[in-house]
This record gives sequence, C-alpha cells and structure tokens, in this order.
Amino acid sequence: MGKLKLENFQVLNNTLTIGEYLEFQFTLQSTDAKAMMVRLEYAIYYLRANGTHSKKVFKISEKEIEGKSSNPIKRKQSFKPITTRTFYEGEHKVSVILNGKEFELLSFKLKK
Repeated sequence: MGKLKLENFQVLNNTLTIGEYLEFQFTLQSTDAKAMMVRLEYAIYYLRANGTHSKKVFKISEKEIEGKSSNPIKRKQSFKPITTRTFYEGEHKVSVILNGKEFELLSFKLKK
C-alpha cells in the first residue's frame, strides 16, 4: 500500500449546543505516484451518563484516490435530539479512521 497522510485535522466549532452540528475537516494527502483504494470513516465518542464514552463509527467514503493528490474533506455531524440516543453535556471526542487505522482524537464540548 502507498503512502497516505492525514493533515490539518481540526474541529471547527469546539463548543456546540444540543441541536447544532459538529463541523470538522482534514486533508487526505497521497504521496505515492499510483492511485489507491481508501476507506475513510470517522468516529464520535459520545459521552454517556456514567462519564465514560461510547464509540460510534460513520462511513465517509470508500473510493480510489489519485496518486500525488491532496483531498480536502469537511463533514458535519448532527447533535439534534433523537429518540435512539440521549446527548449529555460535557466533553465528547471525534477521530478519523483511514483504512481501519484510527488517527488523532480531538475533543469538543456539548452544552444544553
């Protein structure tokens, strides 16, 4: 497999209110000359009532990317109230998963 780098991973809104969207972005950098298949996902570590975190993985894409390319990615994750999940105030986390390997974990605060 070729060389892939994850660069400039950042949360765009470090504090959000229940009902808003978490926004984050990063750049996927390919330094190999050949095109390659890439599976991109992200994980949200939701804060639970007992203070621990629960990990939920979301797929971004599974596609071939060109060699020697820079691919900016920007995503939004809703924190609108839903019946299947209760959101708790406090520190939540987000990470990017590239071909099954989890990268940097960034924190953000959720408030009511």
